[in-house]
Amino acid sequence: MEQQELIIRQAVKEDHEAIRHVLIKSYSQYEPQFTEEGWQNYSAALAEAVDNPNMELMLVAELECQVVGTLQMFRSSEQAYDKPEMGITSAIVRFLGVDPDVRGKGIAESLLRKSIELTQSWGENVLYLHTSDKMQAAIRLYERMGFERALDKEFVNQNGTHVKSYQYVIQKEQPARSSHHS
Repeated sequence: MEQQELIIRQAVKEDHEAIRHVLIKSYSQYEPQFTEEGWQNYSAALAEAVDNPNMELMLVAELECQVVGTLQMFRSSEQAYDKPEMGITSAIVRFLGVDPDVRGKGIAESLLRKSIELTQSWGENVLYLHTSDKMQAAIRLYERMGFERALDKEFVNQNGTHVKSYQYVIQKEQPARSSHHS
């Protein structure tokens, strides 16, 4: 079977329904960790997030014309969380989700790599994201990709969850002579 081509592109309005479906499906693995009401609120928030007017852009991952993954990008903590006091005035990724049926194909990593490229194209050199201990597989991916904890950007949300912050520092181009160490 030949490798299906993964397409990462900016979302358009027509993708929104599919994105909602993928987000709720991808986060539903965490449903047992919520109360029933908590999950209802969380899944409603996921669905609403797709139409957030504050986001800079939304990416989708497509396999065989199906939306199978997504993430959102913001330009500051004020845009992303309505928290100017967090002091992030750089790119932030939120609502990364991949359809559980197609996990293990590097889709989340491809989405994150694209968001790192976009961060660079905006002239910024740090990309932030926030997560919690619920999301161990996601944390392993971030760490493998070179994200590091940003302890000064962590907070406790209204549910009392410790929200961890990770940052990806984009290396400035090194002078050519020092780039090849065997």
